Amino acid sequence: MEGYPHFLASSSAPPFLHFQCAQGQVIVIQLSWKGLGGKITEKIGQLQALRKLNLYDNFIGGSIPSALGILPDLRGVQLFNNRLSGSIPPSLGACPLLQTLDLSNNSLTGTIP
Repeated sequence: MEGYPHFLASSSAPPFLHFQCAQGQVIVIQLSWKGLGGKITEKIGQLQALRKLNLYDNFIGGSIPSALGILPDLRGVQLFNNRLSGSIPPSLGACPLLQTLDLSNNSLTGTIP
């Protein structure tokens, strides 16, 4: 996928067609119910204008990258019904504009920051 940050490491990801951009930057990623596997990599932090990340109802595993919590405009994260594991990064608790966070139905441990 030349031209896009490879934030989702997967060998079978479909073409990225569900993006919303403003001024040449990705602000919304909507890839729910797409059968996606793999994991979210730290490269998600390259999407500095990202406001909403909706990857719910997929097969995404691994841990939630701490880079997600340092996105300055992030307002909503919907990662429910996946296969995420590990703890919730403390950086998500310090995300200043975050309004919605749904991580339910995963295998996460620990406390909510």
